[in-house]
Amino acid sequence: DTEENEEEEKVEEEVEEVRDEQVGGLSPEQRKVVEDEERESLVDRSSQASPASSSSPTGRTLHDQLIRAAFAKLLAAAREEQQAVRQGQLKDTPAKRNRRDTYLNMKSRRKWQIRSQRFLDRRKAELQGLAPAALYGAVLLQHLLELDASDGALPAALRRFEDSFVDSVSAQFLLDAPRARYAVDGEVFHWAQAPSEDTDQA
Repeated sequence: DTEENEEEEKVEEEVEEVRDEQVGGLSPEQRKVVEDEERESLVDRSSQASPASSSSPTGRTLHDQLIRAAFAKLLAAAREEQQAVRQGQLKDTPAKRNRRDTYLNMKSRRKWQIRSQRFLDRRKAELQGLAPAALYGAVLLQHLLELDASDGALPAALRRFEDSFVDSVSAQFLLDAPRARYAVDGEVFHWAQAPSEDTDQA
């Protein structure tokens, strides 16, 4: 399995190098159009391979294809941001650089892809029946939530987001909570609509 993964990584590197050569001369806007078309095409092809366990002509399952499409989107965004930084159009920060490296570094990107696959395996029953577009959204959302949640355990120099924490709780969440509405297991939490005695106790 290790040899197969290493071989697959080499192939991916070669494909990315060729692809970079093909779109390297395009403007950022033109690049974005090409990348969006590639992702849409992949999701469309995935939708024709209904069950998650069924394979496409390439031997990849629907889950595999959707995960690859999701991370292709994140990789494209990281490359676009890096280009903007190089051209002086965007101010860089350690957090932005760490977040880009999550996707620009193939080993890191592969690690998070595997975590996404494990999420789909764990939630197979709950996700069964979702349309490919909805499943694609679930993959992206779960990954971004997990990435954000993991930040609190990292040293400040390695964090991918610029949140500060109060007792391991995001300070931004504490700011958002009073004006936000949350639903957990069907129970709604809405600070603005809570009885006055509840808000006083909080």
